[in-house]
Amino acid sequence: LSLRRAAGGVRAVTSPPRLIRWVGCKARLAPWIADRLPPRAGVYCEPFAGSAAVAFELLARGVAREVVLGDLNDDVASFLRSVRDCPEAVDEAMRQSRWTSDPSCYGYVRDLDPFELAPVKRAARFLYLNRLAYNGLYRVNRSGRFNAPPGDRLGAPACADLPAMREASELLRGVVIWSGDYGQTLRVAHELARGDRVAPVCYLDPPYDQAFDAYTAEGWDRSATWRLADTVRELTARRWRVAASNAATPCTLTLFGWGRTCATTLRHRVGGRSGRIPLVRELLATNYDRRWRARPEWAKIPWQGRLLP
Repeated sequence: LSLRRAAGGVRAVTSPPRLIRWVGCKARLAPWIADRLPPRAGVYCEPFAGSAAVAFELLARGVAREVVLGDLNDDVASFLRSVRDCPEAVDEAMRQSRWTSDPSCYGYVRDLDPFELAPVKRAARFLYLNRLAYNGLYRVNRSGRFNAPPGDRLGAPACADLPAMREASELLRGVVIWSGDYGQTLRVAHELARGDRVAPVCYLDPPYDQAFDAYTAEGWDRSATWRLADTVRELTARRWRVAASNAATPCTLTLFGWGRTCATTLRHRVGGRSGRIPLVRELLATNYDRRWRARPEWAKIPWQGRLLP
């Protein structure tokens, strides 16, 4: 049992909930990552929310006064907002839909246009597909249409975990959830942090270098990783405290290795090939010292662009 401090006092919450399967999900690594993030922040920002495992861990610990989550995948952001605002309605939408777990129903639900659905119905569709898609894979084509094939869970009940959604809703109360690219999410956090004496904390968990990147129609390539590294240097110059996860490859070690780095090894089951669980060397790079202060002088290469006003 952990405690979260809120405006009404201290309330107890159970271990952070896990709502969805997600490629690169940090559910098993969340405590390890949270232990290496600053223990106090005015504003905490996570622009690549995904399953929001690290955010849930920090929310349960009560680390920040304001929390901003964002994701370029609009289905993810919409789902998190619906869980925050009305978990019972999402559960009811799942029940009333009467979607079965056979292949024909899966194809029907997959072909629904999420932008034509009410928010809770859209959340129910997202959850249904997440439960039954191959290895929990979220994949879209260049038109932005979900096209992941069904997995081996067809035939199993596709229902919502209402207790987990209620717990997530409690943790997400008051959290800003933004749908857009990481630059937009960072600008929202920047506005919230104006006047704060405590520097913002940002955790970045982008698509990994040389890994699956079809979460959105735009994709993510190595040039995007380079641009993100430039953003990290800008945030460092502004004394934001930043931690970034990625695969430990020569590229990422070059781009982020100027800060403090640590690594661990983990097998990622979700999204892996059948019968084969990939082993990934996880890198966590941070720009702050042991007293949780950002160190701009560590970034030997000056930042080139300008993301924040």
